[in-house]
Amino acid sequence: MQRVDGFGVGRVPLTFDAAMFNVTRTLPLLFIAVALAVNTSQASDCDSTPCDACLDFETYTGTASRWSVQGQYLMWWTNGADSPALVTTSDPASLRSEAGVIGNPTTEVLYGNDSPNSEMRNGVRLSIGRPISDRWNFYGEGLYVGDAGDPFRQFSSGQPILARPYVSAQTGLNDSELVAFPNVLEGAISVETESRLFGFEIGASSVFSEDKDTRISIFTGYRFIQFEDSLGVQEDLESIDLGGVVPLGTTFRVNDSFEAKNQFHGVNLRLEIEKQLNRWDLVFQPSLALGSMERTVSTAGTTRTQIPGLDPTFVDGGLLAQPTNIGQDTSSVFTVLPEFRFSLGREVLSGLRFDVGYSFLLLPKTFRAAEQIDPNLNASQIGGGALVGPGAPAVARNESHLWNQSITFSVALQR
Repeated sequence: MQRVDGFGVGRVPLTFDAAMFNVTRTLPLLFIAVALAVNTSQASDCDSTPCDACLDFETYTGTASRWSVQGQYLMWWTNGADSPALVTTSDPASLRSEAGVIGNPTTEVLYGNDSPNSEMRNGVRLSIGRPISDRWNFYGEGLYVGDAGDPFRQFSSGQPILARPYVSAQTGLNDSELVAFPNVLEGAISVETESRLFGFEIGASSVFSEDKDTRISIFTGYRFIQFEDSLGVQEDLESIDLGGVVPLGTTFRVNDSFEAKNQFHGVNLRLEIEKQLNRWDLVFQPSLALGSMERTVSTAGTTRTQIPGLDPTFVDGGLLAQPTNIGQDTSSVFTVLPEFRFSLGREVLSGLRFDVGYSFLLLPKTFRAAEQIDPNLNASQIGGGALVGPGAPAVARNESHLWNQSITFSVALQR
């Protein structure tokens, strides 16, 4: 079957909840403004002699003008995305029509039917704080977690058989596209994934209650988190069939690309409970962030065909990225992000402390690249053909919950 390739990207209608988007950006600023207003009112109640609450707070911070800086190294894990089978192989004696087809007794999945991007990855969190009055602190923090992608690559001169499985939208039966088959096609296939998470938080905090060995603080502010990931499949094929319909030496490059981006904007409310145990500090921080999650899925597919002696041709559409699902799709939903952190640490020198801890963060209703792949295919579109029959693959819009957990190692400096 002749394959061709192209670079145009189609569009699908975009949807966007502008009201929620604006509200979730405005509410955090209102919270901070109210907090500062309350602080101004309360500060006026203190005369030139500080009250007990002020003295306790200054005793804890050392002085009202000190900056605190904390750096954290994060050993980070996240649940993997659910990926359909993307690369298969079969027994060398398989018929061409059965090679790599799911359901064939000799077919084996080489990539997919699992959860990519679940490996441990490295991250960092940086936090800063500074008292802005007797009762209130400014705080800010930034978070970055890097990629943990594990690329898959394989080449075959015909043996072993390589294929890409799909479900025929016309018949409802399993089928496959060949990547390598004895005396017909040689080829290489690669699957690459990438993902990263980053964000920041900014706001104000205040001591709610404090006694000899326990301190409870409240934090309120604006929170932004972005999680994005991608999955790409590339085939490089060459015809080795001496008597085939496709001229000998014809090459194809087939690309499918799926990207998902999730942006959260909202108000964050956090409680910090700190308990002093001899020279150790035990800290527990539960929090809830309320706001809007904007999800965007971008799909692209191209095929390039080079017949010996002729100019290359290009069309839109790879295999599972076709004109029926190529483009960009955006939606927004209201959601709540729960998080809790736990740490145990102590001051080792004046103004210098070390902590070890654990954190858990849940991002509900996220889009993930691997989960946006529709394994159904109407093959009439392959090679730039006109669609005949049902439109498939379709825009998936599959959402899932993304959980993140980490073991944290912290160094804090106060000057």
